[in-house]
Amino acid sequence: MQKLFPKTMQKIATIEGFQGAVIVNFGTKEVLDYQENAPLDLRQVGEVCANMVQRHANMVKVLELSDVAERILITTKLHYHIIYLVPQFESVAIYVIVKRYTMLSYVTQVVEDAVYSMH
Repeated sequence: MQKLFPKTMQKIATIEGFQGAVIVNFGTKEVLDYQENAPLDLRQVGEVCANMVQRHANMVKVLELSDVAERILITTKLHYHIIYLVPQFESVAIYVIVKRYTMLSYVTQVVEDAVYSMH
């Protein structure tokens, strides 16, 4: 697989407690790039991410919120799982996994900086 966003992944990988990230086209479920720091099957994570984004979009539509989701946060005892929809690209999202001890505001800032520098 050709990695399409190496600079974005390099920025995200600097996050303390980084466990992995995947950039996915949630329309086609194609993994566009990934980087891992733990033994994770990021292709599977990419597919789950695509399904989750599509379900959240449907939820917004059904609830007639006249809005779009920008990010989705899942917390577990050990990790934060954060999905960012990339506004510059149609149907692209980044799924980031970090250890939960990492300050969420710091994670958010680094990922947003990486997202807004994508081209």
